[in-house]
Amino acid sequence: MASIADQVRDMCRDHFEGDPCEVTNHASCSAGAKLEVLLVSAKFEGVPLIKRHRMVNSLLKEGGLMVDERIHALSLKTWTPDQWEKKKGQA
Repeated sequence: MASIADQVRDMCRDHFEGDPCEVTNHASCSAGAKLEVLLVSAKFEGVPLIKRHRMVNSLLKEGGLMVDERIHALSLKTWTPDQWEKKKGQA
């Protein structure tokens, strides 16, 4: 069975056609996983940040990953391709 991080990555990559799409699990315990998601998608163009986060949360809820408390904490970085290019240029 795939890890929770792999499941989140695959769902986000498939739904948002995101590239890159990286998911890091910082802690797994009885309370659930603590995930950090970096997702770059053209589907975020013109969408405010809070709505982007709601889009990801809704996807994970629909997929059953938020319902059974497998995810305890979720940190999202949701960027457009242009924002991603600018971030890479600053590094």
